[in-house]
Amino acid sequence: MNWKPPERKMGEQQLDVLRRCGAVVDPRHRRNHWIRGFAGTGKTVLLVHLAERILAEHDEASICLATYTHALKDLIASGLGRHLAGRTPVMTYYQLLHEGRRYDWILLDEVQDIPAADLRRIRALAGRVVAAGDTDQSIYDKCSTESEIRDCLDLLDPDIVSLETLYRLTQRIRDIACCVVPGSRLEGATTARMQEVEVTLAHAETAERETEWLWERLSRYSRVGKPAAALFSTRKDIRRFLRAVCRLTGAPEPRFQGKDYDAVNEALQRDGVPLQYLGSGHGSLDESDRRSISYVMTYHSAKGLDFETVFLPGLTGRRTFWKDDEAIARRLLFVGLTRSRRNLFLSYHGRELHPYVRDIPDRLLHHVECERPRSGDSGEAPQQELFL
Repeated sequence: MNWKPPERKMGEQQLDVLRRCGAVVDPRHRRNHWIRGFAGTGKTVLLVHLAERILAEHDEASICLATYTHALKDLIASGLGRHLAGRTPVMTYYQLLHEGRRYDWILLDEVQDIPAADLRRIRALAGRVVAAGDTDQSIYDKCSTESEIRDCLDLLDPDIVSLETLYRLTQRIRDIACCVVPGSRLEGATTARMQEVEVTLAHAETAERETEWLWERLSRYSRVGKPAAALFSTRKDIRRFLRAVCRLTGAPEPRFQGKDYDAVNEALQRDGVPLQYLGSGHGSLDESDRRSISYVMTYHSAKGLDFETVFLPGLTGRRTFWKDDEAIARRLLFVGLTRSRRNLFLSYHGRELHPYVRDIPDRLLHHVECERPRSGDSGEAPQQELFL
């Protein structure tokens, strides 16, 4: 996946933030920074470019790039390129704390997802910290608040640099996401995207029909170098979908063993099913550069990633994004909605649409019915074995 633009193609606001954070390259500068930006403003891109600038001026410097998820860790590593990959370790923040090594610079992505106590430990391991994140995308129950991030990293107002121009999201996707999380700072963002596309809400009479539709659309939209992704609330939903697709295609159903999905991915590839589970250290974004493939993952694993085409299936009234905290539940759907660079498909089955989706005005959605795929009979798959 080609996700990291060269500096010459970055927006003026991004370049300005990079210049301001570039002051940390000066060894006399001892301040930490927080790159605060909305979904789609290029925070991760800036961290990778900043690492390159630091190493260009301080060849002997020790730098670590740390983030929350394994999938984002792998994406960042691919952006460094071979010439820097061996000099700049990329790891999850759990791995960073377990290692306990001190670095001259720690560049920390998704800072809002890290508990305050762990932020203090990370600060103690670094000469300087440059963090990136957005508190509107906090999707865990022990996330750091804005005031905690300021306190843990000893930040003053000049140390916080803001990104307010969207380079990934279209205006329509921005407006839809703001309907799900009213009052988000995203409402004040401007978009640099000139191209506007429809956001589709697809309805199916049954769960079986929705599964058929989703599988057919994933196959249609995925191309080499441009994979599509389907996001699910839980791994259980993913397992049900993968079993259903194998029944639809006539492939043997994969055998699931706990949280180990490597064997599942190997079986899917061996049996010619172009799907791969991505998350928790399983799956590889590089695989999409070698063959046409679609990814399935949880909303949590999708954090920090983006794809040209994204599907959010199973948005029925009974869908649970997060128990006991509606704010986190809404932010999870917000994260899912903002993973798309271009095409976004929402879908549900039955009579009842999820209330969060009902908050989206009809004028922002293109409504369609899930027609049966052209290939004919799809086989009999019990509805309870699909999304719910």
